[in-house]
Amino acid sequence: MRVWMALAVLLGNVCAGCAGLSNPRPEVSSMSGEDAFFTTRDGLRLHVVKLQPASGASSTAYMAPGITGMNPRMDRDVLNTLAGVDRRVVAVFPRGTGYSEGTRGDIISLTRFVDDFIEGIAQDAPALTPSRRVFIFGHSMSCAVALAAAQALDRVDGIILVNPPYRRKAAPGMTPTWWEYMRYAAYYLFAPHTPIVNMSGDPERISDPRERAEARQRNQDPMLVKYFSLSYMLGVQKLIESMAAQAKAQKVPLLMIYGEQDSVADRRGCEEILAAWSHPDKQLALVPEGPHGKETILKSNETIQHWIAERMRPLQPNTK
Repeated sequence: MRVWMALAVLLGNVCAGCAGLSNPRPEVSSMSGEDAFFTTRDGLRLHVVKLQPASGASSTAYMAPGITGMNPRMDRDVLNTLAGVDRRVVAVFPRGTGYSEGTRGDIISLTRFVDDFIEGIAQDAPALTPSRRVFIFGHSMSCAVALAAAQALDRVDGIILVNPPYRRKAAPGMTPTWWEYMRYAAYYLFAPHTPIVNMSGDPERISDPRERAEARQRNQDPMLVKYFSLSYMLGVQKLIESMAAQAKAQKVPLLMIYGEQDSVADRRGCEEILAAWSHPDKQLALVPEGPHGKETILKSNETIQHWIAERMRPLQPNTK
């Protein structure tokens, strides 16, 4: 009994009052004509970025930015990787990310996060026609969001996943230290909904200079959500763990991209998802010098464009 009391006191001290860390909101004044809002069923105004081609669109690529969100100006090169002369790109920012309303760094259930992405695509329905193809894109954690959302959509013609973290490596600067684990345990016990986990990592402990530079930029960008509650992180973990099961239910083509110098996601996880994928049209594209971050996406531009072009042939009956 004394041991447990001593542990409780220690965890309480580690928690140090359980004060949360700040997630500032970006200034809405920096929005452009590509930014828009839609209202969810529970009344939140969520942020959407839409890139339109110069001519009529024959397809739309929907991007799930993930729980940290993204900066559509700083990451315009990523959006352009999905764009084409006749392809729209729509990035949906779920609650608490980007300019979207909602608590930053905490959520009641990850189901709501996935539902926001689904609703973002549904509100875009007027721009969809029977002949316009629909592709879903996810990178890192948002691969799990893309898979979960695809199950609820009436039409998906292909899914692109980059560096899914179904299996993960121990990565300095991204994997918590033992002291951080102790601190997180305290928050889990005493303040599970208080933002405390830094998803951008500690740049100075990251060995890959490309990943270090990206982490520094992400740590300083108010467009991105930096700190998350333990409740949120446990929900994320459950969603990631469901990826292989989600893969078994998919009835659409898959392009899986993996950067072979990824310090976070393990290639074995990609191979497990690929093996579980039920649709026969599936492939794994390797990027020899690709890290976990957006450089792997940029290096895959030609692969992504070619893969989508191949699936722009006459539509086959969708058995989904």
